[in-house]
Amino acid sequence: MSWTTPAELKAQVQKLWDRGILLSSFCGSEEIFPPCLTLKGPDSRELSDSFTEMRDWIARLSGAAKQYRIVWRSVNHRILGTNELPAEIWIDSLDDALGLIGKRQEARQFAAMVKLSRDEQPALLSWLAKRSLRALELAEK
Repeated sequence: MSWTTPAELKAQVQKLWDRGILLSSFCGSEEIFPPCLTLKGPDSRELSDSFTEMRDWIARLSGAAKQYRIVWRSVNHRILGTNELPAEIWIDSLDDALGLIGKRQEARQFAAMVKLSRDEQPALLSWLAKRSLRALELAEK
């Protein structure tokens, strides 16, 4: 069973951070929210063969769903009847994404840099949008 775990959802959001996409949104770049994360769940055969594991998987996803939203779908299984399964996972806001990966403090620091640049040197905004993580590294020195 290679169903998506809460840790894998967090890793997907971490990739958005690592690519600078989350921080670049402070610079007025394209709006990325809400992104739909990749979710792999049980197929029809796994529903009946691994019903207990499926329920545990749903409980783990639901239990960790503080910073993401689960969209449910009804599945009518020939043996198990109708069940509600996670169909999609959405991150509704930048704050939710930052909370999921523990990067709110760094984001506040970057937002302050963007505000200062917007007020003092607006020409730097495009560089900040493209090199957001590098800007944070330089700010720490």
